[in-house]
Amino acid sequence: MAGNSGRPLRPLSCGVIASEEGNDVPGGALGLGSVGSGRSMFAIAEELPRGEGHPGVEKAYLDITGGAPELNDGFRRLVEGATALRESQKRELTIIDRCNLTVLLEPGQETLPNFLAEHKVHVIASLPSYEAEQTDKQRGRKVFERSVQGLRILNQHGYGEGIGLHLDLVFNPPGPFLPPQQCKLQKQYKKELGDAYGIKFDRGLGLVRWFEDV
Repeated sequence: MAGNSGRPLRPLSCGVIASEEGNDVPGGALGLGSVGSGRSMFAIAEELPRGEGHPGVEKAYLDITGGAPELNDGFRRLVEGATALRESQKRELTIIDRCNLTVLLEPGQETLPNFLAEHKVHVIASLPSYEAEQTDKQRGRKVFERSVQGLRILNQHGYGEGIGLHLDLVFNPPGPFLPPQQCKLQKQYKKELGDAYGIKFDRGLGLVRWFEDV
């Protein structure tokens, strides 16, 4: 299985962060640890901020990240636990998957797109450029082609189609550079990917990296 860099994808531990927003509770991250640490997925989901005992909490987020968090054995159990918690408490909980688009093409992941859609997981995926040459230069040979295939699969399952399944793309420039203005970047991404490949998505996000002299 090949990842963005051309090296095999491995099911490493994936990071889990919960955050909350509200009138009385300042937005903040609650580190819930690693899914690969052997903790119960439902135990992690139970630690998400609740309405009771958390006055003023209006929104909560479960942000799952990692090289390819979907390959972690606990990924789906974590999402299922969070979904059950959201439904049982009738609350606003956004489950976010920082998705490696190429993982959607890996053997054994054929049911992943449907799983994400069924649990209304918000997908945020990194795509360095809408040009194949630049993306492959940064991520590895044929990564752009495989990423486009992954985006098409997500579109086929309703992502980016305006039906409540959110798909965002992240532009992360290599090196110590600022991304273009976000609204212009989003417009250009939508035009280029839409015209050339029929790809749809909701938002284009610019990622700013912080570099320090050492």
